[in-house]
Amino acid sequence: MAIATILGFSYSTGGGEASTTSTVTVPPRTLTSVKQSQRGITFCGRDVRERVVAIINKARSSVGVPPVSLVDLGLARGKLVEMINEDYFGHCNPSGLLYPLEHPGLAHYYVEENIGMTIGHPLQGSLLELARSHVYSMIYNDEANHWGHRDSLLDPTNNLVDVACGASGNRFYIVIYMVKAWINWTTPPRYDRGMVSAEGRVAMEGSSLAGVSVYEYKAPHVLSWPVKSGVEFTCQDYSIGKLYAIVGSSGAPGEGVRVIEPALYEVHGGWFHVSFPLPRPRDNSTYYVVIFWVKNTLGVENPYDPSRYREEIPAGMLVVGRG
Repeated sequence: MAIATILGFSYSTGGGEASTTSTVTVPPRTLTSVKQSQRGITFCGRDVRERVVAIINKARSSVGVPPVSLVDLGLARGKLVEMINEDYFGHCNPSGLLYPLEHPGLAHYYVEENIGMTIGHPLQGSLLELARSHVYSMIYNDEANHWGHRDSLLDPTNNLVDVACGASGNRFYIVIYMVKAWINWTTPPRYDRGMVSAEGRVAMEGSSLAGVSVYEYKAPHVLSWPVKSGVEFTCQDYSIGKLYAIVGSSGAPGEGVRVIEPALYEVHGGWFHVSFPLPRPRDNSTYYVVIFWVKNTLGVENPYDPSRYREEIPAGMLVVGRG
């Protein structure tokens, strides 16, 4: 089972055929419960966001990777607003928390976060020009970030994308969440009285649930983040933490990794139903991230990193916090 870690951090200053799949139904705008003030933000319109997706899809097509579809989960816009409101740039906020972990339940799909920022005195160019510049940089000029953006944006196991961008004062931000939506949830993952449970069907021909694992995320304790132009620069890497436990006895767990005996673990073809115990974390800075893995039967490899999710795809996610 792979370690779920994604890199993606971009900052600037200056002025194939896939296997047959069924449709995954993704509920729109699941961020309705999160209220945020919007401090003088000029948001990119849908036309700009669609153009961003078109650039991504053109690059994907050039290397034989199927396109992604634009979806509004609310995650990208929420992350953008938070960075502007709290004057930071990075994958975690100044308290060390990742946005998808701060707002569990917004989406039960695995997401990869890619972010960019431009500071100008003043900003030069339209919102589209600024957005396009960042996307091209993420795909074609990403060596400084170990090609983490490129490998995420061009990953064939991503089939949806949530995009937000906008400007406030002399800053422009763009947030791109690449989404792995390969499960139609009958009962989305939930945590109730110490038990995790979920039921669904894998929407990929010939695929099935491959396993369930739990990662432990601890917010980094940093007393002072570097500040540039009034912006705190926080975590440069996006990672859901270290492997904490696996559910069932699917292979050797590894040193220090727990094995959780499930109360229920049924898999019939693409359908599955699982339930297992998981205690809450002991402190408010720790989260457990439950990942549902499915077998990769797409038949399309990542063009630049063929081993990336070659066997299994992290397709479902549940966050369990202290409260």
